[in-house]
Amino acid sequence: MLDKVLDRLKDIKGYMGSAICDYKGEILVADIASFDATRDEYEIIMGTFNDIFRAAQKASKSLDLGRTYDMTIETEQSTIVTICSGEDARVHIHLYAIFDKEGNANLGKLTLKKIVPIVLNELTA
Repeated sequence: MLDKVLDRLKDIKGYMGSAICDYKGEILVADIASFDATRDEYEIIMGTFNDIFRAAQKASKSLDLGRTYDMTIETEQSTIVTICSGEDARVHIHLYAIFDKEGNANLGKLTLKKIVPIVLNELTA
């Protein structure tokens, strides 16, 4: 069922792939069809982005800025959007979506935020 939730992202302009991970970076479900990478390679990529996001979470807390709920990384060729369910959520998860440079990453971010409660309900049902 979780893979069907990611389908909500597929029609957004520039969509390249997405994943739902636990807070440690383990992929629960991923859509990597448009990537020229194996599942193992994609897990390393997502694990790396997860480490970056967790470092941002730690930094924002240590600076007394509060919790980090989302992050956007711009590269030469893409935009990576990360959304966190919240450390105190029923299940602490991170959702990722990758868009090409011409893609609508802002719509992707809004969509990921709408997906979070659906995923939480699915994981706790």
